[in-house]
Amino acid sequence: INQSINQSINMQLSSILLIAAFTSVFAFANAKYFFVSTPRSFEDAQFICAEFGGKLVVIRNSAENTLVKRLVINESRKDKFYESVWIGYKKTGSSFKSVDGAVTISNRRMTSSKTRYNNWAYGEPNNWRNSEHCAILKDDGKWNDLNCLSHRRFVCEMLEQRK
Repeated sequence: INQSINQSINMQLSSILLIAAFTSVFAFANAKYFFVSTPRSFEDAQFICAEFGGKLVVIRNSAENTLVKRLVINESRKDKFYESVWIGYKKTGSSFKSVDGAVTISNRRMTSSKTRYNNWAYGEPNNWRNSEHCAILKDDGKWNDLNCLSHRRFVCEMLEQRK
């Protein structure tokens, strides 16, 4: 139990320190997007976004995909370091589901009434070595699946409350 408490405290302190890592904020439609330049695992990225009232970005259409891609490229130019970023999709069974549970993307070789927008790179998702269960956005705007324990930068999405 002590180890669990220490891990939780360390993660919370780490989250607080990441406030400074929110290097860019961009508003689009009813959401704000925050680019986080400190690489983390998929689960840690999810936790950090949730700590600030958001979630990993769930890309729902081509316009949003382009917006997030541009945000990442613009931020990456500042430190001349580009790496793919986590987006809010994780494999569950044979489909990728959004972290908010609202969107299901079936394997593109299958048909499903629940299929939504996706931008998988050619041959992806391929679940290489049966170890790739989380989605990333690459610098060309295409998606790829990757091992969830890899460390990547990420984009948090915070939906604005309607008044």
